[in-house]
Amino acid sequence: MDRIFTLAATAAALTVVAIVLVFGPVVAAFVVAGSSFVLMIGLIALSGVHAVEHWWRGHAFTLRRTKTH
Repeated sequence: MDRIFTLAATAAALTVVAIVLVFGPVVAAFVVAGSSFVLMIGLIALSGVHAVEHWWRGHAFTLRRTKTH
């Protein structure tokens, strides 16, 4: 796990450096801020989906037969 995290952090840092060299620091700042915002919204949505799934599995939606005769 530590090796994967180190690899991911190194790749992210190299990506940011490449964006800074190609587009400049202002564009790189907007790209990093925008991707962080998208990640945050995605995690909030995932949390909501998990909550709905937990609620859905907690309810028994079986058909209940009623006596009509």
